[in-house]
Amino acid sequence: MTASKRTYETMNGLRGVAAFVVVIFHMFSFFWPATAASGYLAVDFFFVLSGFVVAGAYGDKLATGALTVRSFALKRLIRFYPLYLIGLALGVTQIGAENLLHMGNARPLNSIGLPLFCALVFMPAIGSYYISPLNGPAWSLMFEFWVNVAWAPVAKRVRRWVYPAVAAVAGLVFVWCAAIKGDAGLGMMPETIPGGIARTIFSFTVGTLIYRYRRGAHGRETVWSIVLAVALLALLFVAPTSSFRLPYDLVFALALSPLIVFLASTMEPPTVFRRPFALLGELSFPLYAIHVPVIAAGIVVTRSLHVPPAVGGVITLVGAVIVAWVVGKLDVRVRVGQFG
Repeated sequence: MTASKRTYETMNGLRGVAAFVVVIFHMFSFFWPATAASGYLAVDFFFVLSGFVVAGAYGDKLATGALTVRSFALKRLIRFYPLYLIGLALGVTQIGAENLLHMGNARPLNSIGLPLFCALVFMPAIGSYYISPLNGPAWSLMFEFWVNVAWAPVAKRVRRWVYPAVAAVAGLVFVWCAAIKGDAGLGMMPETIPGGIARTIFSFTVGTLIYRYRRGAHGRETVWSIVLAVALLALLFVAPTSSFRLPYDLVFALALSPLIVFLASTMEPPTVFRRPFALLGELSFPLYAIHVPVIAAGIVVTRSLHVPPAVGGVITLVGAVIVAWVVGKLDVRVRVGQFG
C-alpha cells in the first residue's frame, strides 16, 4: 500500500482528539478548573498535520506541473471556505443575538462591517483586538490557507535542502517572538502576527519534511495508535506553572508535535477502532470551525436556565458535536455536488 493511498486513520483520530481538546479549552467557564490548559497548542499539531497531508496529496502534482498553483489554491479555498463561512455566519448571528438580548459585553452591530469584510477575504481584521473577532479560531484557518498557497510555487521550483533551511529560520523567529510574549500562543492578536506566521511556516514545513521521509512507507496496525491519542490528549491538558509555560510550549511546538505526527505515520489503529478514528477525523474540521459561537449560545442558555456549569458544559459539548456533524455533512454535499 503506497503512502498516497493510505487513509492514515491514526492521524484522523488524533486530529479529532485535538479538535475536541480545543473545544474544551474554550469551555473553561463550564469546567474550571478541570480544563485543557494547553489546548491552544493543538494548533501547532494541526499545522504539522496540514504540511504532511497537503504534501502527500499535492506535492508530486505541483512538482511535475500536473497541478497548477492556481488550481491548487482553488482546491484549498474550496476545502476551507464553506465551513469557514458557516462558522463566520454563526459568529455574526451570535453577535446579533447578544445585541437583541442587550447583553453588556455584546459587540455593537455597527462595528462589525470591516471585520466581516476582512473575514470574507481571508484577511486579519484591521483595528480589532483579535484578528478574527467574529469567530476566534478562524485566525488559524487564515494562516494555514495562505501558507498553503505560498508553499505551492515553492513545491514546484525549489531544491529539497531549502525546506530544512526554511524550517530553521521560521523556528528561530517563532522562538524569538514567543520569548517576547512569554508563551507560544501567537497569531490571534495583531501584534503577534509575525510570530504567528513563523509558527505556521515552521510547523507546516516540518510536516512536509515528515511526509518526504515517510512517503511510500507502510503503517503497522497496533494498539499503540490508541496510546498515542491518549498521549496527545494528556499533553494538551498539562497545566505548567508560569515559569515553565514558555519552555513547555516550545518543546511541544518544536519537538513533540512533529514527533506525534511522525509516529502517527508509522501506525494504524486496530480494525475495531478504525471507524471511530475516521469519525473523529470527519468531525474535526467542522467542530473546530463552529464551536465558539455554539459555546457562546450554550453559556447564555444554560445560565438563564440556572443549569449547573458542568451539566451545561456537557449539554453544550453534545450540541456542538451535533451541529458540527450536520454542517460537516452539508459541507461534503456542497463540495461534491458543486465541484465534483
